Amino acid sequence: MPKVLDPAAALWTGWHTFELTWKPGSTVTIEIRARRDDVLMMMGDYILASIDRDLFRDWFCHPREPFLRDDVIWSVDQRGTTWLAIGEHGPYIVPQDTIQHLTASL
Repeated sequence: MPKVLDPAAALWTGWHTFELTWKPGSTVTIEIRARRDDVLMMMGDYILASIDRDLFRDWFCHPREPFLRDDVIWSVDQRGTTWLAIGEHGPYIVPQDTIQHLTASL
């Protein structure tokens, strides 16, 4: 009998980091840790959000409304630019290479 692979086992797990311009001349590093069932967004040792991976993937495929979880808000404007607000800060433009990586990997 042929072996059937669990599709979830083929999901990418790991981390991706990107920089946001926090204020003129200052950046902050955001880390996204993709696990099998969830995605953690980190800033240093602080967990900004714990997100269900399936819900996050669905939003990346069809970002109609802003996506709010814990301390973050993801949104896409009419031009297709992706924005991220953290707590009371932002929104900040998310680098295009990060969007491409997340879209392909989640």
